[in-house]
Amino acid sequence: MRKIMIIVWGVLIVIILSVLLAGCGKKNKVYGQAISNNPVITIKELQDKKKDYSDQLVKIQGKITDVCQDMGCWFNVNDGTGIMYIDLEMGRNFTIPKNTANQPVLVEGKLEYDNGSLSIIGSGVKIGE
Repeated sequence: MRKIMIIVWGVLIVIILSVLLAGCGKKNKVYGQAISNNPVITIKELQDKKKDYSDQLVKIQGKITDVCQDMGCWFNVNDGTGIMYIDLEMGRNFTIPKNTANQPVLVEGKLEYDNGSLSIIGSGVKIGE
């Protein structure tokens, strides 16, 4: 009986440690392509120098404010200097979860300047801390 109790306690300890360690893992998720080590640019700088950055790969960081509730194929990012629309091209390559509003985000993609409107065609998105 004593051996059975030792085994039961050992199994319980392993289960508890596994659950605790799983909860300590990374709290972020990358969608699409891996994100480069290029520097982060503010949305204000992109707006001020839109012609310089147009059709260039850019990276911004901020908080997700709105997410497409149909498929997660677009979202808006606020970095404190402005708000930028992120287009995932109708989910052609990837989408993001629809419940990610208010989450920190790192976005990399091509800046599009079309008819006075700025957006980023997202190629890589990292959500979380």
